[in-house]
Amino acid sequence: NRQHVFTWGSNLHLNWNFDGLSFTSITGLERATAFSLGDVDGGYGASFHLPMGPGVIPFPAETADALPKDRQISQEFRLANDQAAQLKWQTGVYYFNESIAINNFSYDTFANHLLNDWAQQKQNTKAWAAFGSIDYAFTDRFDLRAGARWSHDHRDFSAWRVFGFTGPLAPLTSKPTDARWSGDVTGSFKVDDNVNVYARVANGFRAPSVQGRLTFGNTISTAKAETITSFELGLKSMSDNGRVRFNGDVFDYTMHNQQLTAVGGASNVTQLLNAKRTKGYGAEFDLEAYLTPNFIVTGGGSYNHTRLDDPTLSVAPCGGGSLCHVLDPIDANGNALINGNSLPNAPKWIGTVTARYGIPYGDDGEFFVYTDWNYRSEVNFFLYDSTEFRGKSSLEGGLRIGYAWNYGDYEVALFGRNSTDQTRIVGGIDFNNLTGFINEPRTVGVEFSARF
Repeated sequence: NRQHVFTWGSNLHLNWNFDGLSFTSITGLERATAFSLGDVDGGYGASFHLPMGPGVIPFPAETADALPKDRQISQEFRLANDQAAQLKWQTGVYYFNESIAINNFSYDTFANHLLNDWAQQKQNTKAWAAFGSIDYAFTDRFDLRAGARWSHDHRDFSAWRVFGFTGPLAPLTSKPTDARWSGDVTGSFKVDDNVNVYARVANGFRAPSVQGRLTFGNTISTAKAETITSFELGLKSMSDNGRVRFNGDVFDYTMHNQQLTAVGGASNVTQLLNAKRTKGYGAEFDLEAYLTPNFIVTGGGSYNHTRLDDPTLSVAPCGGGSLCHVLDPIDANGNALINGNSLPNAPKWIGTVTARYGIPYGDDGEFFVYTDWNYRSEVNFFLYDSTEFRGKSSLEGGLRIGYAWNYGDYEVALFGRNSTDQTRIVGGIDFNNLTGFINEPRTVGVEFSARF
């Protein structure tokens, strides 16, 4: 497997101040090229080309994607008043233009990696928006902010196959267009000098998307725009001495026509889907505490509930002739009905804890010990539920022992990652051989860093 990426960009940020107003212009230009090749069948050989293993490999899979062109131009103009005023406001316009070209390749592993499939994609995107926001301080304790944005997005997409699969394929096109309002309202109240509470309601959208990889398919798919409405209640606080900080919130959101990607499966294609509705809610917090001037502990965690709500939505499970144990109902077409499933790679519980203890040495040096531990609960890798394509709960920790001097400009340290050498499946490839990939093993090393 190999990959290379080259990017460059420039940004021009200009400000003019006059009569209590400020005018801002931000101009951006970004370019990128990339190439990525992977042998992704999870083993060697095939059922018709023995020896083979591990597992059953119906066919070899060696593919690559190239991005010979990606050019983005953006321009924003913004006008705002004096930010010290009781009523603060800003308004502006935004423009975005992108042109990309993509090559999709497939190779015959058993014929000296001969190129046997070549498809191409092109997409031009034009988007513009007008926006505004106001912020009014009713009192020293209560502040209300509101913003709105009108966005317009248009894509001009085409894809075709030069050779391979079922033969050359004439260009297939899609030109999705959408325009929407989005905005938010946030109120914050200062309970005292150390505690703020806030409430926020917001709505947003994602423009239509197109999927057109034609190396193993003869159709493209277009997903219409998705929308989201969210609510949040939160708290930000700090102790009187400033040594303990605690933030927390609860949230709820509803998405309509969420754009989902069904990858692989028995149909061995990648296609875009829209779910009628997705519900999510939860709570999260983060904590930082200086137990002593040299000993700091941080912690954070969240509970996240997600659910797809679309009784008719189905996807093809278990690709490439492999058999997995599907836990969802199967419809008349042999597809898995995914209504009620959680979103892929969305753990219900997440937690992290870090601790750092420093021992000052000399005028500008410090010996230190640092550790971090990260937990996530069980996750499902794909839109459908199965016994095999799941990741067990995971707890990984790291340790770092070192010495820093010249006020942190120089540092040498001994470090270890995945200290318990835990092995977990963290993802899968759903079209061949029930392929999964695992986390990094235990790693120990020495590092030196310098800042000038």
